[in-house]
Parts: sequence; structure tokens; C-alpha cells
Amino acid sequence: MSEQQEKQQVESKAIPLNVMLESTEEHIVRGTKYLIRPLFLGEVPEFQRDGLSVGSQFFNLADEEKSKMLDKWLQRIVFSKDGEPLSLQQLKDKHWNIKELKDILLKVIDISD
Repeated sequence: MSEQQEKQQVESKAIPLNVMLESTEEHIVRGTKYLIRPLFLGEVPEFQRDGLSVGSQFFNLADEEKSKMLDKWLQRIVFSKDGEPLSLQQLKDKHWNIKELKDILLKVIDISD
């Protein structure tokens, strides 16, 4: 699949921000409040296919393809307190550590269950 086709597929699955933020839970990392949302039922098969580790983040960060998938999911599930989606690069720029990243993914699974 070309990059353009992937972009169109992602855009066609776009979920309105208000729908995403309705079910978020607050999570504080180093004194900053973030909003975390659970997975939607329709996202579970895609999340499973992507095969991200929800435990140790070494596996996701060390593999370029997994890192891209992680970034995709973070932008869907982690938001600033103002509702802006956050990327993996933004979290790196905020000096998040590996444990904080792992805690976010475990929180997503916990609130989705």
C-alpha cells in the first residue's frame, strides 16, 4: 500500500475529537496533565495486528516499523489537556522516559477493558 493510500485510509477512519475526548481519563506525567482515551471496539483488531508491546517499550522503540506504529497509536490515544493529539516525538521532546510510555499503554489497556 502506498503512503498516500495509507493516509487516505487513516483519514477515512478519523473520529471526531469530541467523540474521542468524551471518554478520556486524566493521567499526570511529571506534573503535566494528559488525556488518555480507551480503544474503540473497531480499533481492537488493528491494534492487535500492529503487534505493539504494551509492556517493555524497548521493543517498540528499537524497531523502526514498530516505532512508527507506536507513534500512530499515541496520536490517537494521548492528548494534551487542551485536546491536541501528541506524537512520539513530542513525548521525546518532553523527556518522557520508557516507564512513563509503558504506563500510558498499560493505562489504555486498563481503561479499554
